[in-house]
Amino acid sequence: MKDVTLCFVSGRGLKDRFIQWVTGCVFNHVYIEFWSDEWGCWQAIDITERGVIQLPANKVGHRGLTSRYRAHDGMGRAIMERCDLIGNRYDWKGLIGGLFKMIMLKVFGFTTSRPWHSKGRLFCSEYVATILRLCDEHRFSRVPWMTSPRDIWVYALCNLDRDTDLRRRK
Repeated sequence: MKDVTLCFVSGRGLKDRFIQWVTGCVFNHVYIEFWSDEWGCWQAIDITERGVIQLPANKVGHRGLTSRYRAHDGMGRAIMERCDLIGNRYDWKGLIGGLFKMIMLKVFGFTTSRPWHSKGRLFCSEYVATILRLCDEHRFSRVPWMTSPRDIWVYALCNLDRDTDLRRRK
């Protein structure tokens, strides 16, 4: 596994805009693409309502892909170490709990100590944060289930090189 990139999406739907407002970020989704010698094409590990899935990158259906960042070499190894996460279900409870905590902070100025979370289930930034902690823990120390696309983006801005080729990889 080589040429791993973090891909950020800025959607235009109601759910997308709500996540952007709550997190204070132009992005509402993050997923990973990589070149696979085994498959002979670009692959994506995406987190959708169906859960964590691997599919050819040209089959990812997100509109609004606006930014890519080249990941460190260790990220491919970390993805392979945690290939058991592929197939996990979507963490609706964790997403709602995280958004609830952020809304409480944004609107009322206080936070809850521990929002809802489903062990063994993941949402997009939770999956990417899990991988980042494996390969670059000294720079990414956020708790995965409390990570938003904004946290991943800030990490990418500070630590990774921007990939200026935004064309869909074939």
